[in-house]
Amino acid sequence: MATVRFLFRTTKDKAKIKIRFFYRNNGSDYQLETNINLVVTREYWEKYHNATRIKDITFRNMQNDVHVELNAIENFVLEKAGGKEASFYDKNWLNQAIDQFYNPDIVSSEDGSVVEKISEVLLDWFDIYKEDKKRTASNATIRKVNVVKQLVNRFQKEKRKKLLVKDVDVKFCNAFEEYCYNNGYSTNTISRTIVFVKTICNYAKANGVMVSQTFDLVKTKREKVKSIYLNEMDILKIEKLDNLSETLDNARDWLLVSCYTGQRVSDFMRFEKDMIKYHKNKKGDLKAILEFMQQKTSKQMSIPLSSKVLDILDKRDGEFPRSISDQKYNDYIKMVCEKAKINERVEGTKKEEVGKDSGVWRNKKGIFKKWELVSSHIGRRSFATNNYGKIPTVFLMNMTGHGTEKMFLTYIGKGSNDIAMELSEYFD
Repeated sequence: MATVRFLFRTTKDKAKIKIRFFYRNNGSDYQLETNINLVVTREYWEKYHNATRIKDITFRNMQNDVHVELNAIENFVLEKAGGKEASFYDKNWLNQAIDQFYNPDIVSSEDGSVVEKISEVLLDWFDIYKEDKKRTASNATIRKVNVVKQLVNRFQKEKRKKLLVKDVDVKFCNAFEEYCYNNGYSTNTISRTIVFVKTICNYAKANGVMVSQTFDLVKTKREKVKSIYLNEMDILKIEKLDNLSETLDNARDWLLVSCYTGQRVSDFMRFEKDMIKYHKNKKGDLKAILEFMQQKTSKQMSIPLSSKVLDILDKRDGEFPRSISDQKYNDYIKMVCEKAKINERVEGTKKEEVGKDSGVWRNKKGIFKKWELVSSHIGRRSFATNNYGKIPTVFLMNMTGHGTEKMFLTYIGKGSNDIAMELSEYFD
């Protein structure tokens, strides 16, 4: 049976680690040795590599990374060695195995020619997906690819295993959920993350990569979250605010625009007066129609502008408010709503830092003043919720860009009981 060991064999202070491959042939023991690409310091190898309690976070992370890579190399080499006659092993074979580990897309055939191989490594497919979708995906989707990839990478480092696409199965799902819960992630965040990992795996599958036999059994659970929105009284309070600074007045007007158009911040923050076209309705009256393409869905949108939005434009000489960053917008509209005394106490989730100055933020459930939970998405949800039952759902979906009624109703937090109550009015 073949075995593998790793060594630091040099007088230098920093060098590549060596791999030593042991095997038996006709009752005698043999060994092969070559370098791998991983470079470490003598200090790390002698003091920290096999240490069990490391206080220094830098060396603790380094130990984790090194063990992950060495375990992956060991498994790869032993898999390559499996089933072969001992006479097959030589220095050239071991060098080829190491080359193939570091260059999984390039392998050598038996005749020595180079052929292309499709990667089976899970993290590689995040990069492939991002590259293939870069011309059509929104910035938000690209950010999501990066965030989920980083989380999966942290998970596999803790497990000291290089994950393959075929490793995403029910067992992976359970272990990943436990890891995320232990690190403060909410149920719905975990669910969305696993769904996106499945999206990556399905993309790999469509390109010829094998997935787990239990892949289709990977399911996620979600918690029903109370939808936070600004009701009509809240919006009226915001409209009536005066003596605001220019910065907050600008943010307040954007908030009102979002409440009356139902669009995402990635869309309404790009609104310009040139997007407004005037068309005659059946009565022959000119109506202002805003025409633009949704950034997330690439849908071509044509939405009517209410008198409330037109009043804001008149206030600004026909212009939309000044564009600001998403982060500043989030901060400013909280201030606006606090000044408007949107103080109703509601159940929700709020981002809070885990520990002092950790830089790690997680969603925390609790009861908060509504203004504390206000974010860039609240205008869109407020529009959909306030107009549900007043405007036919199909027209509301046309405004928001939702593809199905199920998606729309889930978005505004309407369940079967809510729909039954709405329907009951038609039977009185």
